Amino acid sequence: MNVEDRGRISESLEKALDIGDQLANVVIMDGDQAAGGREPKIKQEIPFLKSSHVQQGDSVALTELDPREFSFNSPHGACEECKGLGTKLTIEPDLVIPNQRLTLAEGAVRPWSKTTSRLSWYSKVLESLGKEFGFSISVAVKDLPKKYLDIVLYGTDGKKIRMPADSRFGGSGYDAPFQGLE
Repeated sequence: MNVEDRGRISESLEKALDIGDQLANVVIMDGDQAAGGREPKIKQEIPFLKSSHVQQGDSVALTELDPREFSFNSPHGACEECKGLGTKLTIEPDLVIPNQRLTLAEGAVRPWSKTTSRLSWYSKVLESLGKEFGFSISVAVKDLPKKYLDIVLYGTDGKKIRMPADSRFGGSGYDAPFQGLE
């Protein structure tokens, strides 16, 4: 291959990558057969040649790597699970609800037990959860179906419920997802 051919091939490949959104197929034909007047055959095929960070197969372009993506204290490089902190807070259900014979209304949720009276905000949130999802907070936790206990522990998975207004400020409440005890 001479210098002139290299230039033509380079220009053609650049044009193909430009038209193909940084992706091109390269097919190398057998030139000897074409010179002999026969139908040329494929000598080699390179299915996905890429000029940038493109994932082969589904043509998903990746962004240019940036040093901030490797920084633990930057939202760009932060892990989705731990938000860049290196640790993740999780619930230990047996510590949060140590006495499963109690009901939610009686203060089964240990961190809320000192404040769980019929007038507390936490109690009203539990009542809202029960009303929205159809369970009673007056049933012992051990008898509460797992799906309802999971809602109390882990939240409503983005579904909004009617949250009570803080009695100090009045109002009728607001709609928001319940994040759970996490």
